[in-house]
Amino acid sequence: MNAEGRKAADREKIDWILSDNLRPTLWLIGQLIGYTVSESDAYLLFQDLEDTNCNLGRWSQLRLYGDTGAIDLQIAHDESGSGITFLKFDPTNPVALGVEAILMASAHFKLS
Repeated sequence: MNAEGRKAADREKIDWILSDNLRPTLWLIGQLIGYTVSESDAYLLFQDLEDTNCNLGRWSQLRLYGDTGAIDLQIAHDESGSGITFLKFDPTNPVALGVEAILMASAHFKLS
């Protein structure tokens, strides 16, 4: 990998969550940055996610802006039926540590 490729890889963190936790995960990330994810936001995202597949490189883009921060997320489902959803984000973002903590909980616990 060349230096440019390493720089791009350093700006990308990929984590997974249980797919059933996607809505509460987005709500928690929204709270972290001072934004409330509305039902219409969630509806549009879930419509867009129908055609995603991380294995084929088809990701949905989501940018959340709040009163205390912002984050760009790329979201894609794993192979059909796996129950796993992947999220990519920039680990140098000021809210990245909070996002990582939320994703860790969303991967291992049922959120409601």
